[in-house]
Amino acid sequence: MEELEATESKTMAPRAYVTICGAVLLFVGLFCQLIPFCHLLSELGLPVAFHGFCPLFVMTSAFMLTACAVLLILGVVWSCTRGWAALVLLTLGLLGDLMLFGGFVSCLIWTVLTVAVVYVYFVFLPAQYVEKGEQMPSWLQDIGSFEVEADLGKVGEAFATGGEVLVDDLKQNPVSEAVSDAAAATQQQFQKMVGGQPSTAPEGESS
Repeated sequence: MEELEATESKTMAPRAYVTICGAVLLFVGLFCQLIPFCHLLSELGLPVAFHGFCPLFVMTSAFMLTACAVLLILGVVWSCTRGWAALVLLTLGLLGDLMLFGGFVSCLIWTVLTVAVVYVYFVFLPAQYVEKGEQMPSWLQDIGSFEVEADLGKVGEAFATGGEVLVDDLKQNPVSEAVSDAAAATQQQFQKMVGGQPSTAPEGESS
């Protein structure tokens, strides 16, 4: 069991970096898409909370859309294995989509509320049960074990290790072995058929 958990941990090591990079790219993409429309947004009328400062409006909108998209995607992914945690993330994501239309203050309130809920649910409460040595209730699910390193060497090592474990797992998978055996058998039959055909005599030679 411990070996299986260690293998899974190595395979999932790059997931935190992939999630962070995906969120950053999504934010940059949304910001670059929305910033050219500042003149149009000015004509339509910006929310009063932004006082006509379009870059702040675009940055806040891109941040909110990115955060809500990440929460909703994680909620959908976790819905199969972590039902209560997925419900928390989906609720926060949908609430953020609604708060986006309230202006800068409502977005700030949602950000503080989301950070507090995520910390209390995924970090604080599970730590309390671990310190007391008690089993966590079914409605409480932690975020899992992962590490985020700032050293690029360790980041590359995490991706390399995860890739090696994934390749080994695919090679040792019964389905992959069956497909490989079938492909090898098909190739052998094809070679026998090609080798059994009579060779064509060159032109100009008599049989």
